[in-house]
Formats: sequence, C-alpha cells, structure tokens
Amino acid sequence: MSKQQVALIGLDYYETIARIPPGTRSAVFDQIGRDAGLALPGGTLFSRWQQLARASWPLGGPRPPFRTMRDTWTELGEQLLGQFGVRGGGTLVADQSSQMHAAAQPTTQVLACLHQLAQRHPLALLSDADAEHLLPSLEASGLHRHLAQVLFSEKLQNYKPHIEMFLTLARSAGVPPQHVLYIGDSPRADILGARNAGMLTAWINRSTTPWPPSTPPPDLEVREITDLDPDI
Repeated sequence: MSKQQVALIGLDYYETIARIPPGTRSAVFDQIGRDAGLALPGGTLFSRWQQLARASWPLGGPRPPFRTMRDTWTELGEQLLGQFGVRGGGTLVADQSSQMHAAAQPTTQVLACLHQLAQRHPLALLSDADAEHLLPSLEASGLHRHLAQVLFSEKLQNYKPHIEMFLTLARSAGVPPQHVLYIGDSPRADILGARNAGMLTAWINRSTTPWPPSTPPPDLEVREITDLDPDI
C-alpha cells in the first residue's frame, strides 16, 4: 500500500480508539445483578449476556429493520434477567450499558497518534453506536476536534459491516472508496466490511489472534493504533 493511495482515514471507535477496560463489562453486569436483587457468582450475568448478544448484520442487500443499540440492549436485558425471574430489568441493562460506553475514553497516547494522523489526512469516524453514548465520549476526550465527520449506526439507520455504511463514509467525504484506509479491530464488522466496499484496511490485533483463513487479509496489521506510521 503506497502512501499516495490514502486520501481519508476512516476509524472505528469502540475497542479501536476508545477501549472499555478488561473486566469492566463483567463488573457492570455483576452490579446489574445486585441492583436487580440477585445473588449470583461473579461473571454469571456477563457470561449469559455473551450467549444472547450474537446477532450479525449482513454485508449487503436489504437491511434488516433497524433498532438502536438501546432498544436492543433493553430487549436482551429483559431476556437475560427474565432467566432469573426478574421482570422489567431491560431498562437497567440498557442504562448501565449506555453509561459504560459513554465513559469509554482513548488514552493520551492514542489521542496523540490521531493528532499526528490528522496532520496528513482527514479523519472520519464510522461507529456502531447510539448518539447518547458516542457523542458524550467524543466530547469528553476532545477527539471530535480532530474529526472531519462523525457517522454512526443510529444516524445512518444501519450497522457495519453493511456496505452502505462504508460507501456513505466515502461519499460524505467526497473520496473514492479505494482511497480510504479504514482502521478497526473487528475482522468482520470492520475489515471485511471495508474491503467489501473497496477500501484499504488496517486491523488492530491486540491479542495476536491468527487472521481467519477464509477471509481476505487486511492491507496492514498492527498491535495498536499507535503502531501505525503517522505519515501513512
């Protein structure tokens, strides 16, 4: 990939730029259990939650009916707590999940890296998120000042990896997809989705997980976004 190919850098947000610290999700669900009046071993609710929250959005074609993340969290929260005889607990799960995402922040090193990248190319955010948690997180970090545009699922009524999410990113910036470098941590939602739209890709692989053999590889692979060449 030559530097001349890149005219826009697209960015995933959660777990690419702003990370929810390890263990936080499990601790939040432990608190949800206590707030619901349940006495459960630590990690029980989060383990059950992971089994429920496995819906996958298509790469293209007709979009499924759109629901905000809050709506989905509420519905799944009702199912989750209903397993333990609790009714009306979906709002509790949605509120705690939204607060957790609103509190997620980039590190100072990541912010410095993005500042450097923004000196060379415009940066655009494309995130699966609701406004109620994404925008406060961006405002608190000051990252919004480095972004040429902020696009997210609630705004576009769609989710990654659907091709229209990525094509909208390119169209909004007036840049052909083949000159967009999209950076993300999810092999399917970020890398496969962006490649499907004809974009260049950079995979953030913190755990050094092998790339899925049945999927075309990314153009770049790094451990952290701070490992990217700022002059890319």
